[in-house]
Amino acid sequence: MFLMYALQAADISGYLTGAVMPKLTQGNLNKIEIKCPEIDEQRAIAHILGTLDDKIELNLKMNATLEIMAQALFKSWFVDFELWSGEKPVNWYESTLGQCVNIKRGGSPRPIQDYLSNSGLRWLKISDVTSLQIPFVLEIKEHIKESGLRKTVFLKSGSLVLSNSATPGIPKILCVDTCIHDGWLYFPVSLFSNEYLYLFFKHVRKDLVALGNGSIFTNLKTDILKNYVINVPDEQILQKFNEIIIPLFQTIENRARESVTLTTLRSILLPKLISGQLRIKDAEKFLESNI
Repeated sequence: MFLMYALQAADISGYLTGAVMPKLTQGNLNKIEIKCPEIDEQRAIAHILGTLDDKIELNLKMNATLEIMAQALFKSWFVDFELWSGEKPVNWYESTLGQCVNIKRGGSPRPIQDYLSNSGLRWLKISDVTSLQIPFVLEIKEHIKESGLRKTVFLKSGSLVLSNSATPGIPKILCVDTCIHDGWLYFPVSLFSNEYLYLFFKHVRKDLVALGNGSIFTNLKTDILKNYVINVPDEQILQKFNEIIIPLFQTIENRARESVTLTTLRSILLPKLISGQLRIKDAEKFLESNI
């Protein structure tokens, strides 16, 4: 385990070969120099870093389980109608999504390269969420200049967005303020909670993508969503569902935030422990004061 962490901390850029697909040959791997403290210290370092990794992995698995539970509950209530013996309640009505939800598109200042910046307003890209395994966007790396604000859409934390191009049909709940380009849809007014809409979009994503069009990329035009036929539950049922599902989503968010903190602590400790700059007892005190 210590060797794995030592290699993660090592600068291997000078040992890579190949311009297009850099790789590390066995010969160059043998040339990488690492510090090797006494075996007991190696084990202690591996234990500290391994404990952080284990907690991050546990949070990831638990969040995945909680989301599966949320999706199963949504399907049970609003697709299979299991609480009502498989029959849609008579007081529910059929409508279109556009009659229940205000659907808007983001905007992009162009050419976007002229507005990208190292600071300013956050700029959410679809690539930021394609591999994101939780419902929430907690971090956004890119920014645009504030001068681009008049040509884009600025959303506050707590907004729900849905990708409508490139990789369409991905719903996410923002936990930070950000600007969104025209590859995103947002929903300023809705009869439904963010959590309900998130689960709804997850459930119907394949249907929406099948309805999309585009010569290169599938696009979810706003008319596709506006005309999508849905069943609208009564207000009491929606309230009961939210009472169950919102705390569950809050748990997912809290665990995700904890993982962000743990990942940051790990990135701080890894090079310092491997280099010997930080001793075991100091690392333990550091973790105690930051977790």
